[in-house]
Amino acid sequence: MQRFSTNLLLFIFPLFLIYCWIAWVYMPPLLNEHWGPDTETQIQQSFRNAEKRSYDMVFMGNSRIYRGLNPDSFTTKSYNFAHDNDSYNQIYYKLLLLTAQNKKIQIVLLGVDYSEYSVFSDSRNYEYSKFFNKSYLTDYGKGNYLLDHYLNALHPLHLKEGQSLLAADKDKCYQKNNGQYYKAGTGVASINDKGKYSIERLNIQVKYFKKILAHCKKRNIKILLTMLPCRPCELINYSEKDRNEFHQFISTFLSNDVVLLNYVYDKRFSMSDFSDAVHFNPIGADKFSRIASDTIEIMRQRWNKSF
Repeated sequence: MQRFSTNLLLFIFPLFLIYCWIAWVYMPPLLNEHWGPDTETQIQQSFRNAEKRSYDMVFMGNSRIYRGLNPDSFTTKSYNFAHDNDSYNQIYYKLLLLTAQNKKIQIVLLGVDYSEYSVFSDSRNYEYSKFFNKSYLTDYGKGNYLLDHYLNALHPLHLKEGQSLLAADKDKCYQKNNGQYYKAGTGVASINDKGKYSIERLNIQVKYFKKILAHCKKRNIKILLTMLPCRPCELINYSEKDRNEFHQFISTFLSNDVVLLNYVYDKRFSMSDFSDAVHFNPIGADKFSRIASDTIEIMRQRWNKSF
């Protein structure tokens, strides 16, 4: 029996190595070609373009901002430096990086939503740790994020995605040089869309939110706290009492230099502007971006003397 197990292992091990080699070398470019850039590529390109481009306003936040704001639709020269799952700790370190690069930013459009304070994700630390200073990882404790990333890249589910490589790429995603990430086509949402979202505010995210505000105040950078339109299928996750308390919390930070743009209940948007429960499709993103741009131009005129 022991001999059989040894022979079986000797037979399986080379096959496993071949599988790893195929997954490592061939699947990423094939999947990127079909589905669009993977997370690693997105982050690298985002940081690369953030450094190369010049802009007066930078968009920062999670996937709502990343997919929902098109800098080309703004009259103010802008760059979208948001990313999926970004919370205020990551946003703070992005701001530090831009400051170190001597970016002359006048306005930060900072995404604010009911659930963003509840997220403390480490799933992208294998990339973020390459760009941020060493203090970034201290909040997460010990962890081999690079090893976790490589092990995840070999997961069989990644290969399973390859089964549809010959299908039409109507759902392919793109990342523009202006930073926006979007899915091809309209990607119209469904009345059956739903999701679970938490309105909890983690202390660590509140701390970094305050640090962002302090960082910008010190450098005379104006902040536009921006809440994008929400569908009923998301709002049902939060009680009216919790939403009111959340707005009271946000109101304590508002001033002449920190303004809230609240579009949560904006009636100009419908299900046809969304691709799922929370994200705009390209049509909705352009529509919202034009509306926000008009408002921001009014704010800029008010702020002109201080720039």
